[in-house]
Amino acid sequence: MGNLDSTATVESPRGGSPSYPIGSVGNALQMLLMLRKSPALRVTEVSHDLNIAPSSAHRILAVLQQFDFVEQDVTTRAYAQGPALLDIGLAAVSHLPVRQAAHQLIRNLRDVTGETTELCILDGPDVIVVDVAEGLLPLRVVDDLGDRMPAHLTAAGKAMLSHMTTADLRELFPDPEEKLHTVTERSIGTRALLDQHLATARELGYTTNLGEAGPEFVGVAAAIVDETGTVHGAVTLALPWARAADGFASHLGPQVRRTAETIGTVL
Repeated sequence: MGNLDSTATVESPRGGSPSYPIGSVGNALQMLLMLRKSPALRVTEVSHDLNIAPSSAHRILAVLQQFDFVEQDVTTRAYAQGPALLDIGLAAVSHLPVRQAAHQLIRNLRDVTGETTELCILDGPDVIVVDVAEGLLPLRVVDDLGDRMPAHLTAAGKAMLSHMTTADLRELFPDPEEKLHTVTERSIGTRALLDQHLATARELGYTTNLGEAGPEFVGVAAAIVDETGTVHGAVTLALPWARAADGFASHLGPQVRRTAETIGTVL
């Protein structure tokens, strides 16, 4: 998550599998879920992953295309997210209570710091960007709405994970000996190291990302918690490594934390 700019796994429904056959509607929904983690789908991989005939996969994708939920590339013949799916996603995001509460406040933080400020939410083991106030400087971090990244690789993710109970963390990371996914040499690769970062986050009220999600940028984040202790998301400030002077986190962290606390009071 995060790019510098100088100017499919099939998932089960959250409620578990139904006791009756899901049929074409269920297969269509599974295809849409597959598009969350894959930029494009081919009939052959859909057929294999859903264990349905290629003709059935093609027929369902054709219906989804008819209603603009997917688009087909005329050259590769692969299917990608269509405008209807994007419209639904953006509409859902815009009505999130935490986004409505945070929208102007993260822009205020961006105006004060000049750096890209984001609102993220937790979705299982991942974080999703649901609002972005792009930085004001020519060299800045750029993320898009809907960007998704493993939580343990991001400041926002670690900020939210730090408020989880041991049981909740065990559900997300059931094997304490399992190696975690890494993308840079600085990425957190073990549960033990993650636990150390979460302990620091609890102590400071904010946490950092020091090139763990990408080698060219850093971040500072704090969780948004309401008066009941419920975590609604996290505020992240992201900036190029070139501007991350010594002590940047101790300078920016309290500002991010105060913004997150203010958002929490209005939820």
